[in-house]
Amino acid sequence: MLSRIADSLFWLNRYMERSEGLLRVLHTNYILSFDRSLNAAHSWEPVMEIFSSAPPEKIKELAHDSNAALYYLINDAQNINSIKALTSKARENARGIQDNITKEVWESVNQLYHWLNDARFDQQLASADLLPVIDELLNRTILYVGITDTTMPRGIGWSFMCLGRFTERCLLTAQLTSKQFEQCNFDLAQEKDILYWRNLLLCLSGYEHHLKTYRSAATTENVVDQVILDTHFPRSIKYILNRMEKYLQDVVKSNATGEAESLYREFSRFNSLVQFADINYIKERGLKSFLNMVQQDVNRFSNQLGQIFFSYT
Repeated sequence: MLSRIADSLFWLNRYMERSEGLLRVLHTNYILSFDRSLNAAHSWEPVMEIFSSAPPEKIKELAHDSNAALYYLINDAQNINSIKALTSKARENARGIQDNITKEVWESVNQLYHWLNDARFDQQLASADLLPVIDELLNRTILYVGITDTTMPRGIGWSFMCLGRFTERCLLTAQLTSKQFEQCNFDLAQEKDILYWRNLLLCLSGYEHHLKTYRSAATTENVVDQVILDTHFPRSIKYILNRMEKYLQDVVKSNATGEAESLYREFSRFNSLVQFADINYIKERGLKSFLNMVQQDVNRFSNQLGQIFFSYT
């Protein structure tokens, strides 16, 4: 496979995964912003810090204005991580590799792009209730996931697409978890009830799973277990890294160079550390340090993958 095509497949899925992740966060925070009894001081500042390129003064300005913050995060061209910007970059990648993706995948991305750039979309964003807009966007990105899963052949291109998806998902889980635990100084001994954690769990589509799975009163540790260690939760760090290793192994088998094999060994060492970690190890190392390690190693992996397979200089 040409490096240009592998690069576009990887980034097509990274951009679409980032869009879906952002929309889950917007959906959750928009609904919780109306719950004045529990969120009287609701702020968009944490979301803006993760998903925007805005300077601190801009973030402060939009922190308590839901409609303005949502416009910036969804439709502002000056924000390189807005849904419109991410979709445009995803479409550019898909457009150049139409022979390597299915017609359905191309149409899914293209239709989302044109819907976002329709004049009527701006009118919808100007409405008082933005929940239907967020719902529609989220449904379209979820539809993309289903379409790629059911129509794409399971060749080397699929492996690069999955590496892009899970790379982005791992970083998002680590960032959201770090931002939530930052509010309690990463203190795992500080017990918080489930309502405190529902923002994080809803953003990761894990609230219902948590209620069905965990029975002990140690809610804070349970949340750590779910978002990092639960091998059955598709947005846990342990689950994601397992999937990444599987698809990396498939890529390396098709491109068995010394550099590729070295990358696989390095990733496997990092993954093994996470796979054998438990709550006691995380406590000893410190949750903040552990999450920083995950983000640094996944970013390093992404850069090395690009240098080896995408001809980055």
